[in-house]
Amino acid sequence: MELRERITARSYPALDRDEITEKMFFPAPLSAPAPAKARDVNLDGDGCIIGCRFYRPEGDDGANIVLFHGARDTVAGCDHIGAGFAKAGVAVLAAGYRGYGNSSGKPCATAMIRDAHAVFEQAVELFKKEGRTGPVTVMGRSLGSACAIELAAFHPALAAGLIIESGFGRTLTLLSALGIDYESLGIAEEDGFANLEKLRGITRPTMILHAANDQVIPFDEAGTMQAECAARSKELQMVPGAGHRDIPEKTGQMYFEVLCRFLKKTGKEVTRKPRPGIRGG
Repeated sequence: MELRERITARSYPALDRDEITEKMFFPAPLSAPAPAKARDVNLDGDGCIIGCRFYRPEGDDGANIVLFHGARDTVAGCDHIGAGFAKAGVAVLAAGYRGYGNSSGKPCATAMIRDAHAVFEQAVELFKKEGRTGPVTVMGRSLGSACAIELAAFHPALAAGLIIESGFGRTLTLLSALGIDYESLGIAEEDGFANLEKLRGITRPTMILHAANDQVIPFDEAGTMQAECAARSKELQMVPGAGHRDIPEKTGQMYFEVLCRFLKKTGKEVTRKPRPGIRGG
């Protein structure tokens, strides 16, 4: 199957094998109930229920974020980020994965991407119902970067911006970090999420955050994503002193200041023609 056809079908059979799924996903129950000014909501995935957490700030104006967390988190693990953004006037919908928190089903790569599309469209409607009229940015942390990049590529009319934190460009880099011998399994890069191909068609403002000494995904991956992204407004922030999972904690209030400045760039018309690659339509 050609790359474009595979991505359009949103099917990743090579990544759905049990020996990969068991190392890519770590389903867990919620570690804490929703804090004040937040609430848990269940949205419809692709034939399942996806448990999410909505952090709503005071007022109706301002930017909105749909956040996809890392493989070892749940939506409860997004409370610090959700509360920080809400304090800054930004609404956040943190989306879970199958088997995580209140979500039903069992996780796999194909289900994660298909569910992300369904959740994103419902999240946009939720923001509208809540009177949130500002632009919507998709954000992915670690494994969640695959969801965010997918949505930014295929929903340019809805996704006004893209934030990638501790993300990956090459799927083989991710598999290697997970301790998966992809060569013995016969898995090639073209069997993966195709994040780099998708980035070549993304023209919305893009922010990439990556720890200088990320012990899971090398910083070089962030540089490659930055180079491949077709956005005119794109920024790469190297974070010293942080690891793969603790960028927000290590950077403190600066984390929100930097991302809120970026969010002011979203929602603007983009005239630059994307380079050849995978593009949403």
